[in-house]
Formats: sequence, structure tokens, C-alpha cells
Amino acid sequence: MNPGNFCRSYGVHPCRDGALRAGGSRGRLSLVILLSELTITLLNTFALYVDSKLYGYYSPAFVFGTLAARFLVCAVKSLAYGAVIPELLMALRKTAR
Repeated sequence: MNPGNFCRSYGVHPCRDGALRAGGSRGRLSLVILLSELTITLLNTFALYVDSKLYGYYSPAFVFGTLAARFLVCAVKSLAYGAVIPELLMALRKTAR
């Protein structure tokens, strides 16, 4: 796979000098990361709920009561990933040349 295509497919469009182009590509990538984190959190919560119903070890109050804390962790992780991943993709593109 061409590294340029890899970076473009994930919303990062580096210029020749390695800087991100204007046009919100970093914001788009951060939005994709945030939506992915939210989806993973919701799917994990659903799996925990189903598992607790099958085996009866957690009450629904516990599963959904911890949802606010899970969303907080989700938001912090998406901010951290959004800050680090564009830089890693640019470094990957530079080393692949």
C-alpha cells in the first residue's frame, strides 16, 4: 500500500514538508476517533449487559450506572489518540519515502 494513500484514507493529508494541510483533516481524524471510541464503549456496555443477564452477576443498575464514567474515559482516550495519531501517521509517511 502506498503510504500516501494510507494517510489520505484516514483523513490525514500531509504536505511535502510533513505539515498537515489546512482544511480540517486533523479535525476529521479526531471526529472519526471519537465516533469509534463511542461505538466501542456502547458495544462493550451492551456486551456487559447481555453477559450479566445470561450469568446474573451484575445488575442493570451497575452496568448503566457506570456509563458516565465509561464515557469520560472514552472522551479522554479519544483526545489522547487524536493528539498522537496524526503525528505518528506523518512520521510513518516520512520514513516510508
